[in-house]
Amino acid sequence: MGLVLSLGFYSAFLFFVAGYLARMLGWARYVPPQTLPGGNISLCVCLSALADILLLRRLLRLNDVLWVGEWIFHASLLILFLGHLKYILDPVPAFIASMEIPARVAAWLLPASLMYIGIMKVLIEKKAYISSYNFMLLGLIMVSGVSGLVMKYYLRADLADIKHFTMGLTVFHPVTPPGSLIFLSHFVVFLVLLAFLPTHVFAAPLTMLEARQREEELPLLMHEK
Repeated sequence: MGLVLSLGFYSAFLFFVAGYLARMLGWARYVPPQTLPGGNISLCVCLSALADILLLRRLLRLNDVLWVGEWIFHASLLILFLGHLKYILDPVPAFIASMEIPARVAAWLLPASLMYIGIMKVLIEKKAYISSYNFMLLGLIMVSGVSGLVMKYYLRADLADIKHFTMGLTVFHPVTPPGSLIFLSHFVVFLVLLAFLPTHVFAAPLTMLEARQREEELPLLMHEK
């Protein structure tokens, strides 16, 4: 079992990295339309793109009701990601250790925000159809979140065994995984999610930056013409 999970982890990780690199290479080969000669990205553009990413400002302008759920979902996901880093870091940085309480709150907000988003899309956006890919991703995240809550509060797994297992994966020295069925289920769902995670999420900073740069340059280009 340990060998199968280890191979699954490395395969899912490589699949994700390959997909991300392919997207980045495609983005790098893309040549945008005429831009300002020698134009540089200003600090204002960088800050504006950062605000777009952190606050989801474009969604806020389009649908403030859906924005609430989306922002809580993404914030919860980020907090949980930071909180889970304690399982692959030794020693654990103080900042990561301080995420314990926020991560507990985020663990409940994540599935709640997913349910809210689903309801709002059906009731407000009138979307009766969700693509099978998006449905699969939402389902995997929901199962991962719920299984994490079950493991945290009901069917407790040995955290020392979990960290021993995850640390072994990070240093390429796989060890026997914990015998907890809920942990094994949680981990397998994570592997599937990692393999199918949309890489455009991580390319968002570059695309947002490019979009903001174009918006800043457009008035100048129109003035030149």
